[in-house]
Amino acid sequence: TMEDKLIIAVLRRLKKWKSLRDTYLKERRKETEKMSGSAAGSGKKWKYSVVLSFLNPFISPRETSGNMERGDEENQATGYEHPEDQGETEDELFLLSLVPSLQRLPPQTKEFVKFQIHKLIYESSTVLLNLEQLEPQD
Repeated sequence: TMEDKLIIAVLRRLKKWKSLRDTYLKERRKETEKMSGSAAGSGKKWKYSVVLSFLNPFISPRETSGNMERGDEENQATGYEHPEDQGETEDELFLLSLVPSLQRLPPQTKEFVKFQIHKLIYESSTVLLNLEQLEPQD
């Protein structure tokens, strides 16, 4: 059915997006490590680095484990902010990433896709509400 094809297409795009995002983060880490190392060479930049640079405000360094505590002053010194402090949420960025694909669709298909997205969200919300009502009350 059209709905199944749409779901498969969305899942493929999500997988592709995750792959691109993960590769960008890996390349960013390599770039950062090169800059801090003494043998920093002139490595070639990944071809999508510039296009995906909008992710930079949402990248936070990985937590490291150790026996030293990291203070707020040190966090401020790194220049990193937590993603929740930013203007756009992960959900907003995800939806914005769908815009180019949606714009390429013919008008009727575009309206159908929008309707299906609304339908999925509505059905998911309804299921959650029903589950919450089934939980035993204390």
